[in-house]
Amino acid sequence: RRCVRCLKDEWGMEVVGVVYQDFSGTNNGGRWVRGVPDDIRRMCHSISETPRIDNRNHKHAETEMAIKCAYRRNCRFVDNDNERDWLQNMRNEKCRMWLESTQDLLQMRYYFDTDLGTFDTLDGNVPAGLLSLKSGGQLNPAVSPVS
Repeated sequence: RRCVRCLKDEWGMEVVGVVYQDFSGTNNGGRWVRGVPDDIRRMCHSISETPRIDNRNHKHAETEMAIKCAYRRNCRFVDNDNERDWLQNMRNEKCRMWLESTQDLLQMRYYFDTDLGTFDTLDGNVPAGLLSLKSGGQLNPAVSPVS
Protein backbone atom coordinates (compact mmCIF):
# COMPACT_ATOMS: atom_id res chain seq x y z
CA ARG A 1 0.00 0.00 0.00
CA ARG A 2 2.76 2.46 0.94
CA CYS A 3 4.74 1.47 -2.13
CA VAL A 4 1.83 1.84 -4.54
CA ARG A 5 0.74 5.14 -2.96
CA CYS A 6 4.27 6.56 -3.21
CA LEU A 7 4.80 5.46 -6.83
CA LYS A 8 1.40 6.70 -7.95
CA ASP A 9 0.72 9.81 -5.87
CA GLU A 10 4.19 11.16 -5.15
CA TRP A 11 6.03 10.15 -8.33
CA GLY A 12 3.12 10.16 -10.81
CA MET A 13 3.71 6.62 -12.08
CA GLU A 14 1.18 4.07 -13.25
CA VAL A 15 1.52 0.91 -11.20
CA VAL A 16 1.11 -2.54 -12.68
CA GLY A 17 0.93 -4.87 -9.70
CA VAL A 18 2.13 -8.47 -9.67
CA VAL A 19 0.81 -10.72 -6.93
CA TYR A 20 0.33 -14.42 -6.33
CA GLN A 21 -3.11 -15.84 -7.09
CA ASP A 22 -5.14 -16.27 -3.92
CA PHE A 23 -2.90 -13.77 -2.12
CA SER A 24 -3.69 -13.41 1.57
CA GLY A 25 -2.13 -11.43 4.39
CA THR A 26 -2.83 -8.88 7.07
CA ASN A 27 -4.34 -5.59 6.06
CA ASN A 28 -2.26 -2.80 7.64
CA GLY A 29 -1.13 -5.21 10.35
CA GLY A 30 -4.74 -5.81 11.34
CA ARG A 31 -7.26 -8.36 10.13
CA TRP A 32 -6.44 -11.15 7.69
CA VAL A 33 -7.64 -10.57 4.11
CA ARG A 34 -7.75 -12.65 0.94
CA GLY A 35 -6.93 -10.94 -2.31
CA VAL A 36 -5.63 -7.46 -2.95
CA PRO A 37 -7.47 -4.87 -0.82
CA ASP A 38 -9.83 -2.66 -2.82
CA ASP A 39 -7.95 0.57 -2.12
CA ILE A 40 -4.73 -0.92 -3.51
CA ARG A 41 -6.57 -2.38 -6.50
CA ARG A 42 -8.00 1.08 -7.29
CA MET A 43 -4.55 2.69 -7.15
CA CYS A 44 -3.10 0.18 -9.64
CA HIS A 45 -3.44 0.56 -13.40
CA SER A 46 -3.76 -3.23 -13.47
CA ILE A 47 -2.88 -6.23 -11.33
CA SER A 48 -1.56 -9.47 -12.80
CA GLU A 49 -1.87 -12.62 -10.75
CA THR A 50 0.76 -15.31 -11.02
CA PRO A 51 0.04 -18.93 -10.13
CA ARG A 52 1.68 -20.46 -7.08
CA ILE A 53 4.00 -23.04 -8.57
CA ASP A 54 5.74 -25.19 -6.00
CA ASN A 55 8.76 -26.75 -7.62
CA ARG A 56 12.46 -26.10 -7.98
CA ASN A 57 12.22 -24.50 -11.42
CA HIS A 58 9.54 -21.99 -10.44
CA LYS A 59 10.59 -20.83 -6.97
CA HIS A 60 10.01 -17.16 -7.75
CA ALA A 61 7.24 -17.03 -10.33
CA GLU A 62 6.16 -13.56 -9.14
CA THR A 63 9.64 -12.17 -9.83
CA GLU A 64 9.73 -13.73 -13.29
CA MET A 65 6.30 -12.30 -14.03
CA ALA A 66 7.29 -8.83 -12.78
CA ILE A 67 10.39 -8.88 -15.00
CA LYS A 68 8.36 -10.01 -18.03
CA CYS A 69 5.66 -7.38 -17.38
CA ALA A 70 8.37 -4.70 -17.18
CA TYR A 71 10.04 -6.05 -20.33
CA ARG A 72 6.80 -5.93 -22.34
CA ARG A 73 6.20 -2.34 -21.17
CA ASN A 74 9.90 -1.33 -21.21
CA CYS A 75 9.43 0.21 -17.79
CA ARG A 76 10.93 0.26 -14.32
CA PHE A 77 10.28 -2.58 -11.88
CA VAL A 78 10.38 -2.73 -8.10
CA ASP A 79 12.29 -5.67 -6.63
CA ASN A 80 15.10 -6.13 -4.12
CA ASP A 81 16.40 -9.40 -5.56
CA ASN A 82 19.72 -9.41 -7.39
CA GLU A 83 18.16 -11.13 -10.43
CA ARG A 84 21.44 -12.99 -11.02
CA ASP A 85 19.55 -16.25 -11.67
CA TRP A 86 17.28 -14.52 -14.18
CA LEU A 87 20.26 -13.02 -15.99
CA GLN A 88 21.54 -16.55 -16.55
CA ASN A 89 18.39 -18.65 -16.82
CA MET A 90 15.60 -16.54 -18.34
CA ARG A 91 14.35 -18.69 -21.22
CA ASN A 92 13.01 -15.75 -23.21
CA GLU A 93 16.25 -14.58 -24.84
CA LYS A 94 14.98 -11.09 -25.73
CA CYS A 95 13.74 -10.56 -22.18
CA ARG A 96 17.07 -11.78 -20.76
CA MET A 97 19.01 -9.43 -23.06
CA TRP A 98 16.72 -6.55 -22.06
CA LEU A 99 17.30 -7.32 -18.37
CA GLU A 100 21.08 -7.52 -18.88
CA SER A 101 21.18 -4.16 -20.61
CA THR A 102 18.67 -2.24 -18.47
CA GLN A 103 18.66 -3.76 -14.98
CA ASP A 104 20.97 -1.15 -13.44
CA LEU A 105 18.75 1.65 -14.75
CA LEU A 106 15.25 0.20 -14.45
CA GLN A 107 15.28 -1.96 -11.32
CA MET A 108 14.06 -0.01 -8.31
CA ARG A 109 15.38 -1.34 -5.02
CA TYR A 110 13.47 -0.22 -1.96
CA TYR A 111 13.08 -0.19 1.80
CA PHE A 112 10.40 0.57 4.37
CA ASP A 113 11.43 2.91 7.18
CA THR A 114 9.76 1.14 10.10
CA ASP A 115 10.28 4.09 12.43
CA LEU A 116 8.51 6.58 10.15
CA GLY A 117 6.25 4.09 8.35
CA THR A 118 7.39 5.24 4.92
CA PHE A 119 8.41 3.60 1.65
CA ASP A 120 11.43 4.82 -0.29
CA THR A 121 13.78 3.64 -3.00
CA LEU A 122 17.53 3.20 -3.08
CA ASP A 123 18.30 5.28 -6.14
CA GLY A 124 22.06 5.13 -6.37
CA ASN A 125 23.56 7.70 -8.70
CA VAL A 126 21.38 7.37 -11.80
CA PRO A 127 20.75 10.85 -13.25
CA ALA A 128 17.13 11.81 -12.48
CA GLY A 129 16.23 12.86 -16.04
CA LEU A 130 17.43 9.58 -17.52
CA LEU A 131 14.46 7.57 -16.25
CA SER A 132 11.64 10.01 -15.77
CA LEU A 133 9.98 10.29 -19.17
CA LYS A 134 9.13 8.25 -22.23
CA SER A 135 9.01 9.91 -25.61
CA GLY A 136 5.98 12.16 -25.74
CA GLY A 137 6.43 13.29 -22.14
CA GLN A 138 4.50 10.51 -20.40
CA LEU A 139 5.83 8.78 -17.31
CA ASN A 140 6.86 5.16 -17.61
CA PRO A 141 4.71 2.87 -15.49
CA ALA A 142 6.26 0.87 -12.69
CA VAL A 143 5.73 -2.82 -12.18
CA SER A 144 5.48 -3.49 -8.50
CA PRO A 145 4.88 -6.53 -6.35
CA VAL A 146 1.66 -5.76 -4.52
CA SER A 147 2.21 -8.09 -1.58
